[in-house]
Amino acid sequence: METAIKIMILLHLAITASCTKWDPNLQYFHEISAKEKLLSNQKQKSTPDRSVHLKLGQSFSEVISIIGNDYRILARLKDKKTHWLRIEFFNNSNRLTSSDGRTELLFKNNLLIKIQ
Repeated sequence: METAIKIMILLHLAITASCTKWDPNLQYFHEISAKEKLLSNQKQKSTPDRSVHLKLGQSFSEVISIIGNDYRILARLKDKKTHWLRIEFFNNSNRLTSSDGRTELLFKNNLLIKIQ
């Protein structure tokens, strides 16, 4: 008799614990957020961190090989002895970028001298 009571109590607890109402909207929300988190983690791993590679003194060609050809020339000044060049590129995952997601680079005689 005592085992039957224990079984009934355990059965009652198991049934009440598993009888939560299923919410399809909540399940969908959790599945979508899990997929978004996974995609964002994969994107962060696949996107190289350019800030590690950009260093003062690098040549223009080295910088372009790191950031790619997706940049915009802001200013250029050329005289007899020096050649100044200011470019900008956009990258949201870069730690060097400002709050609007853009980074400006200043070159003197094709060497990187300033990162803004």
